[in-house]
Amino acid sequence: MSGFVCPDCSGTYFAGKKDQLECELCGWVGKNDGSTAWLTDEAYDDNARRHAAVNAGKLFVFRVHLKGPDKDRDAAVSAIMKLLSISGMGGTDGKGETRYKAELQTRPSDETIAKIKKLKTVEEASVWP
Repeated sequence: MSGFVCPDCSGTYFAGKKDQLECELCGWVGKNDGSTAWLTDEAYDDNARRHAAVNAGKLFVFRVHLKGPDKDRDAAVSAIMKLLSISGMGGTDGKGETRYKAELQTRPSDETIAKIKKLKTVEEASVWP
């Protein structure tokens, strides 16, 4: 099957209209640019499982944007993973800039997010929903 998928998580559940969509799996907000991707039945099943988990309050998406020297970003990532008790995050790395995302089974406390936001190189940190 093919169709528009979320550029952040390959999700297929959206709220809103074509010019302003919100992914119901990760919280990405943007526009349907008309691109399509082919997904297997297993991928659609995984999206359905993740959608049910989000609706049941059992799946949360953490995002962080880091900017600065590699050494400082690496230190921040290590601290973030320790604060969230996770073993890794997926993302993109650019020149002096990194954007990571992780799926969590529990929502981090506001205190934990505040600690993450205070780390050197952290530009933005958020949890959805």
